Amino acid sequence: MKVLVLTHHRLINNFNGAVTRIRSLAEQLAHQGAQVTVWSLISPRISPLESQELVPRCSHYESRNQIQWLDGLSSHLGFPAYSLTSSLNAFLPLPSPLKESFDIVISESPFLWQVAKRVRSKVKVLSAHNHEATYHGGFPPRAVALLKRNEERAIHEADLVVCVSEEDKLTFEKVRPGRLIQSLPNGFYNASTGHLNLGASTPNLKKKWGIADNHRIALYLASNSSHNQRGMEALTHLFSHPEIKIRWSLLVVGNIQLSEPLPENIISCGVQTQLFPFFEGSDVALNPVCSGSGSNVKLIECLGNGLSVLTTPFGARGFKQHLKGLHISPLDLFQNRLIDQEKWTRPDPNELASYEWKQLGNQLFELLSASLRGEGPIL
Repeated sequence: MKVLVLTHHRLINNFNGAVTRIRSLAEQLAHQGAQVTVWSLISPRISPLESQELVPRCSHYESRNQIQWLDGLSSHLGFPAYSLTSSLNAFLPLPSPLKESFDIVISESPFLWQVAKRVRSKVKVLSAHNHEATYHGGFPPRAVALLKRNEERAIHEADLVVCVSEEDKLTFEKVRPGRLIQSLPNGFYNASTGHLNLGASTPNLKKKWGIADNHRIALYLASNSSHNQRGMEALTHLFSHPEIKIRWSLLVVGNIQLSEPLPENIISCGVQTQLFPFFEGSDVALNPVCSGSGSNVKLIECLGNGLSVLTTPFGARGFKQHLKGLHISPLDLFQNRLIDQEKWTRPDPNELASYEWKQLGNQLFELLSASLRGEGPIL
């Protein structure tokens, strides 16, 4: 099976949820025996990296999308990013390697659908990480009209649509009635190299980051996206509360940009290549998002590595609500939960086995194989 994956994200040294999903599933398809090419059509503001092999049979390439210069005009006019680019990509010259034939072409988000539909392939797949009209709900309806039209066109034209959450699946089925949309959640890699020993690294974590001995540790994994920024604002307010300040410290891990002054019990750790000490040493992970993406990779990464999560209902989208270790509360009740709750129900590894990227990659491979054979849905 020869697969082309198209994305507007830079995969290398990029630490957001979309990149994690794209790269993880592409690598798992290669492990299953597919020949996978991941092509990133990146901003013209950055220089393309040299091609490289991510894993055997999975290669990554970058080239500039000059049409993305229009993103600046879109922003100036009050439109979301990619509003003009997503439509005008119909005129983007294809790099020579994309003029070959593929069995499968996957467009990661509808932004590159106008490129994907021009690539010769037997099956064209829309991989939708969000419902774009919902994701950009902060914009006026007219401002989202171009993105909405492009997304609906991609949903109708694709041979197969794969989304992340059941909520988005229901939305897409209304756009495309009578055609089943496939849902494939986000997953995790188990970062542990041995038996999970919860709390074992807490003293080391406290010593390294200067946390008081009597403080409990909350963890926030966050890339630099607008919905994570809004979540960070909410956590800054929460951890400034006197009753929280005397009990809790918050470790913020990721490339999220922190501009405002932070209380002393919020510690910015930046990007970390080894997350397991944070999973093992923290008391609970926090997921305060109330808007943005349909599901959060960070939530399942924490659960999958043994750390309980306190999340908003929105932040739990895409996952079974009854999972052990998943604590769901409105954001305005986070303070009460952190003050009153002494113990957090821990995740059950057996419940989470189906969320490992290997299992999800196997499912996607079988789904693509069935599509090539002209068979119906198998998930």
